[in-house]
Parts: sequence; structure tokens; C-alpha cells
Amino acid sequence: MMVLNMKSVFLWLLLLVSSGLTGQSSLSLQGVVTCQHNDPLPGAVVHIKSLGLGTVTDEDGAFLIKNIPSGKYVVEVSFLGYEPCLREIDINEQVPLHISLQREDHSLDEVVVEGTYRSILNREDSRSVAVVDRKFIEDNRSGSLMQTLRRLPGISSIDIGSGQSKPLIRGLGFDRVVVAENGVAHQGQQWGADHGLEIDQYGVENVEVIKGPASLMYGSGAIGGVIEMRSFSIPGQNSSGVAVDLTGRSNNQSIGGSVALFKRWNHLFLRARVSAVDYADYRVPADSIEYYSYYFRLHDGAMRNTAGYENNGNLALGWTSDKLTTRLTVSQLNGKSGFFANAHGLEIRTSSIDYDRSSRTIDLPYQQVRHRKVTSNTTISPGAHQIRINAGWQHNLREEFSEAVAHGYMPKPPDNLERWFQKETGSVNVRWKIPEIGRHNLTVGGDVERQVNEIDGWGFIIPAFESTESGLFIHDKIFLTPPWVVNAGIRYDFSRIQIEPHRDWFVSPGENGEEYILRAPDADRDFSFVSWALGVNYHQEKLFFKLNLGNGFRMPLPKELAANGMNYHMYRYEEGDINLSPEVSWQLDAAVGQEWKSFGFKINPFWAWFPNYIYLGPEGGFEQGLQSFKYQENEVFRAGGELMMQYRISDRLKSALESEYVYSRQLTGDKEGFTLPFSPPWTTDFSLEYTHPSFRAFENLTLRGGYRFVAAQNEIVPPEKKTPGYGLTSILAGASRKVGAAQINWRFQIRNLFDVRYLDHTSFYRLIEAPGPGRNFIVSMSVSF
Repeated sequence: MMVLNMKSVFLWLLLLVSSGLTGQSSLSLQGVVTCQHNDPLPGAVVHIKSLGLGTVTDEDGAFLIKNIPSGKYVVEVSFLGYEPCLREIDINEQVPLHISLQREDHSLDEVVVEGTYRSILNREDSRSVAVVDRKFIEDNRSGSLMQTLRRLPGISSIDIGSGQSKPLIRGLGFDRVVVAENGVAHQGQQWGADHGLEIDQYGVENVEVIKGPASLMYGSGAIGGVIEMRSFSIPGQNSSGVAVDLTGRSNNQSIGGSVALFKRWNHLFLRARVSAVDYADYRVPADSIEYYSYYFRLHDGAMRNTAGYENNGNLALGWTSDKLTTRLTVSQLNGKSGFFANAHGLEIRTSSIDYDRSSRTIDLPYQQVRHRKVTSNTTISPGAHQIRINAGWQHNLREEFSEAVAHGYMPKPPDNLERWFQKETGSVNVRWKIPEIGRHNLTVGGDVERQVNEIDGWGFIIPAFESTESGLFIHDKIFLTPPWVVNAGIRYDFSRIQIEPHRDWFVSPGENGEEYILRAPDADRDFSFVSWALGVNYHQEKLFFKLNLGNGFRMPLPKELAANGMNYHMYRYEEGDINLSPEVSWQLDAAVGQEWKSFGFKINPFWAWFPNYIYLGPEGGFEQGLQSFKYQENEVFRAGGELMMQYRISDRLKSALESEYVYSRQLTGDKEGFTLPFSPPWTTDFSLEYTHPSFRAFENLTLRGGYRFVAAQNEIVPPEKKTPGYGLTSILAGASRKVGAAQINWRFQIRNLFDVRYLDHTSFYRLIEAPGPGRNFIVSMSVSF
């Protein structure tokens, strides 16, 4: 009976696909929609009213309308927050359009710029999604892209100093959040709390954040959400340009810059960018740090040895036409950054290094990373179908150096190379959008990823491994009687992890006398899972409502399965469990919003249940003098949400409130009744913004003041410590001016205006009670021509 049912399903799919291959017209309209700075506008509406035909632009700002009769028409292009554009065309000429929209001064878009294509997402997407554009990134640019995105409700980051960080979505991070760039998942060593992401934030043009399980489209690892970055959009027809970005920060004496250029001929286009950032030790409003009952003096408030640098380069070459768009991108990032000298490794009290001799010197301990990436993005449009193929190869090399010190049975190592990781990743994913069949919009897809991870160095923490993950899915968007839309989908995944055995390089006492202790077993594990999602949207005029129910999953990491050694960076002993099962979550997301002429709001609650949340918890014992931690599976309940409100006081003055809250509770295990590590506290942002389209010699003048209130976090899990509440004030001033052919934009910011001493609960250095950065003056300028 099951075989018969499966055959029926595939015959039904074949019938649907075949029916979409007929009845195609030879005339079509294609083009790209951008803002005045030539950045793409995904989700812009392109409409030919006289024919009742229309579409929305994709993530590259591109659009295609089929089945257009011969003749002349008026095309209307609109986008939330921009002035609409009318363009008369002759469809017989078959010339691609490049439409540039100008910002509208009187739009009631949210301060977080969730409004880039918010209306389309609210109407058709049942998930909780936020989208930000390049202006948002420039207005909020911080030491890293993840720190920049912290202004979005529900988004926080684990900061490792001032230049490295990793994202948290509603309190979930590490390998529970997929970070993708141009459709390819970024693969580094995300498992480490002190590992940042190797991303050039100067090159990111817009970001889409999915809050909550997104396993249906992205597979394992998207159990907490997705951060999808897009860069290198397609330039307009026969266009060219150069852009220069410069940024300076006072707190860590950071200097950064980027130069980009683009050129498009008829079908061929080229884009390139080089970026560099160099920063010194960041400063905090404190003169000492306490760590394991030792007090360390801070010279001029500097977190010694947190300096670093980063260099990036990328090049994209592509071709675009009516039926084919393809792009090949090559990039490399090189970075080096120090760890706070008194909180890593065993030399914290014995090192003879003079860390205070220079604030820009990078001494031991430090990490250096090189990330190479080659990606291919291809969209094929046969008839009314659309096939999107994203493929990538990545080579991630990470080296971590610490002073060589004997500990326990380990003699003094021969060098300072504590850890060495080399990961190669090859991946490909395919999305096939089938033409509308009645009320159904079907997408069929699949993906496969292969990883090979090698290790070296005297400090073992994760094993060498090989892994393969693959999945297939089908998604249907059903347009019911307006204004109702239903989203439904199902996915099957299969994964295999092969762990290589590993023994200590030194002998220790064992059951049979002195021996080289086996740290990781020779093990193969296979996993499979079926995930699904069902959602409904209601959207009418300025009111919308949506509800989404689904499950997500995550394959256990090799570290969770086979870790067995000292983590000198966290000063603890960590042990895996080879019998762990795939982590599973069930989540219900809801959203309701309304906009009036001067006021708008959005409420976004969620509820989640994990029957087997994989968690590294303290065991209560000690191993070679360090507290023992072991990976375990506990039942966990999570809930919370975001609230966003905006009130337009006048045509030029608006205010906003954005608030987020996350509740977590372990329902089983040794820590039953406690929350989860790095749980973000309740946070509320208030802002007041004044804008003026033309003020004396300047255009697009923006003045903004903000206040972030962070409540005390008393919900902790030992050995975490409680953190008190605090408030931070910030100001922003920005404007633009046209000088000849050059467009100049400048911004001036002050973060932590009153130099408040505070503890950021999701900061890596919160573990040693190091306060967050003090007052910071930020100046940035961009010039494009």
C-alpha cells in the first residue's frame, strides 16, 4: 500500500510539472530594479496594469514577466519606502530594463528597515522573517556583521572582543543557526564559543533573517534560524562604477576601508572588492579584571591582546540574459586576532610577555584564519519554469597558538601550536520553481554537502572527521480566496559522520600501565529525519496575520559525539557522547501587525519544545584539576517573542520601540529547572529619528537618538553568574551630498555615550566578568561614482 501511495504521489507531481511546460508566449519583459546607489531591491513589485500582469523581483533585484502580447505598455514599479516609477516600453524591442528608485521621505517603514520587502513577506511567507538593506548596515555598522545585526529584535551575538562575533537568534546559536552567503552555507569552525565568522561585512548588500526552524529549505543546522546574506548584485545595463568605504572607531583605534568596482557590458558583468580592517585592544570602563580569584590590572582600561586585523578580497564574473543568469565568485579572507591574555590557556598567571608594551601588538594566545571560497550561482528560466543552482567549495584553515605549558600528565609541548584545523567543504543545492498550477506554486529542491576536517596541534578538542549530508524537499504555496495564503512542505534528510580515532601524543597512566590514551573512537554514525512545516497567512490592506507550525532538526556535531579532552580556552574538561540522537524541535510561530497613517505595530510570539536538546553541562567532578563537562540530551521548553511599534510624530520625526524576550527552561536532566547558557535578557530599544530630504548643502539628513534598556539576567545555569541590568545611549548623524558625479554619504555615531560599565550576558568575556566596551566614536564615509 505504501509503494502504491508513493507511486501515486510521483505520478501526480509528474502531471503537475508536465502541465506547466505548455502554452508559453515568445514575448517577455526582464530587467533589474535598484535603489539610487545601485543596490538591488528584492521584492519590488513590477506591474503592467493594462494587462493585469505582474511579478516581484528576486534577491538580485531581477524580474521576468512572460506571456506579453506585442505592443506598447506602461510598466509601474513600486517598493515600500521608495517613490514609484512609471516607464513606457515597447515590448517588441526586447530590451532589458534597469529601473532605479529613489527613497520616499514620508514612508512609515520600520526603523529596523524590515520594510525592504516586508509587505511581500507578510502576505506570502508564514515564517518570521526580517530583511535589512545596505542603508541599515551602514547606519549600524559595528566591529562585525553580527554586531551590526544586533539592532534587529530577536538577534544578539556572542562577541569575542571587538572584531569577532557569532550570531544568536532568539538565544540559539553556534551550529543551530545557518549563515549563508549568496545561497551557499558558510562553513568554518562554528562549534567554538571563541570562533567568529569569516565574513566581509563591507561586501554585504542585504540580509534576510529567518527566526525559528528553517530546516525545510536549509536542512540540518537551521533549527534556530537562518541568516542569509546577499552580495554582488547584477549591475544595470551598460553601467559601471566605483565605491569607497572608510570607517574609524575610537574605542579600539580601528581603521577600516573597502574599494569596490563594477562594470557591465551587454550580457557580461564584473564586480570586485578589496577590504581591510586593523584594530587595537578595545577598552572598557574598568581598571581590573577578576578571574578565578586573581585580579589583573588593565593598563588604561585596555583588554590586553585583543587587537587584530582582517584582509578580504573577492571577484565575481557573470553573464545575464533572458533565460540564463550565472555568476562565479572567488573570495579569500585572512585574519589574525588575539585572545585576552589572562583568560586563555594555562599561562594566565605565569607568562613573561609584556602585553602592555603596545595596544596593537598581537601576542600569544592568538588565532589566525584563512577562508577561501569559490561559489557559483546560476538561474535558468526555461519557459515559465525557474531552476536555481548554487554550488560552492570552501577551504577553512584555522590555527590557534598558546604558550606551551606542561599540565597534568602532558609534558611541555614542543611548540606553541595548540590547535590546527583544516576543513574542506563542497556543496550544491537546487531549487526548481514550477509554473503556477491553478492556485498552487510548487518548489522542488535538494542539496548535498561533503566535509573533510583534519586536525593537528598538542591540544585535542574535536576529532578529525568526514561527513556527508543530503536532503530533498517539496514546498507548495497555495493562494486561496484572497487574502488567504497557505504554505506547506515536507523534507527528508540523510547524514553520515565518520570519526577518525585519536590518541594523546604523550603517555598517561591507564588500565594496562602507561599508554597513549584513546581520546576519540573509530566510529561511523548514520542519521535520517523527516521534517515538515504548515503555515497560513492573512493579509488585507495594512493588516496581516500569520501562523506557522513545524519541526526542525540538527545532526549531532563530531565535537558533541567524540570530544574528550582539555579545553584550555574555557578552562574545563569536555567529553562527548557517541550515542547522541539528532536534536529535534517543534515550534509554533505567530505574527500580527497593523499599520495606520501615523502608527504601526507588529507582535511576533513563538513557542518551542525540544524533546532532546543537546547541551554541554557540568558533571560535578574534576579531570586533571579542571571541572568536567559532558554533552547530554535534555528536554527543553522555550518561548518568547518580539514587539515592534512605530509612531510618526510629524512628516520628519518618528519614534520607535522594539522589545524582545526569551524564556528557556530545562525540563529534565541534572539542571532541571534551570535555563540554557547564553540566554539573552529582556531587551528594549527606544529611538527618536529626524529626517530631512534637503537641508542646506546636504541631502537625506538623518539625526537619531537611541536608548537600549537591558534587564538583569537572573535566570542562569551554573556555573554562569547573574548579570545586572543596564542602559546604553547612542546617537547618530548622517547625510549625503552630490559632488559632480560622486555621491558622498557620511555618518557619525557615538555608542555608549555615557561610558557606562555593564556586563553583556551574551559576550564571551562575560565569563570572566569583563565589562562591555566603553564610549566609542565612529566615523564612516562612503563615496560612489
